[in-house]
Amino acid sequence: SLEVMIALYKKNVWRDEKTVNVMTTACFSKVTKVMVTALKFFLGSDDQEEEEESDDEDIPSLKDATMANRVAKKTRKREKMLDNIKKAHRKKKKKEKAPSFNFSALHLIHDSQSL
Repeated sequence: SLEVMIALYKKNVWRDEKTVNVMTTACFSKVTKVMVTALKFFLGSDDQEEEEESDDEDIPSLKDATMANRVAKKTRKREKMLDNIKKAHRKKKKKEKAPSFNFSALHLIHDSQSL
């Protein structure tokens, strides 16, 4: 249920104080898996980004691909290959951008000691 709440929070469906405070109670759970999931949510670490790191090495350079397409015979296969290389470079460039951290969940926690 915690994973569902986290998914809904990230999709901007449940972005209220009540949801965040229920997730903070999971940080004190006796079940380790639940506790680790809640702590990773509040720390902002995602395991999904670490999985796909090795695909960047196989992409030929964009300059070489465009030059090869310009010199060689124009075919649909070469045109599609060039488009795929361009998409891969855009995806790689988008992935390399600095991550934006959103810690608004920490600000929504109701802290009775701060009142």
